[in-house]
Amino acid sequence: MISEIKYQAIWAKGYILFGVLFGLLFVLGGIILKDYTILFNLIAAAIVIYYGYFMLKQPYAKYSDKEIKVFGFLGSVRKHYEFKSADTIEIKDNRLYLAGRKLQISSWMVDKKDWQRLLAFYNAEEAFLDELV
Repeated sequence: MISEIKYQAIWAKGYILFGVLFGLLFVLGGIILKDYTILFNLIAAAIVIYYGYFMLKQPYAKYSDKEIKVFGFLGSVRKHYEFKSADTIEIKDNRLYLAGRKLQISSWMVDKKDWQRLLAFYNAEEAFLDELV
């Protein structure tokens, strides 16, 4: 079973908001200065808006009992971790470790419920105890 971790929506919406605000600033600046070449900067604003939209639609990572794939902004695989079983993943201080090395997954970028579900997936004993409480 492959599960997904989504980006935290506040980051994605922040990117979209800043892209729109900067786009309006560029248009207003071009009109005030009567220099319409500044409007080429709208491309930068459109890229920021696109990143925000992409963050809303695409997963940050996918995980299963044998692998974790972390994706970059444009959907390409940034990191790919493979292991024999989910028991090889250790959890220390809300971080994931594989063979003593910290995995490059930013918990502050992802949805908190998805992050808790990921931690519970790799820490089956604790997840079982949480269900009993």
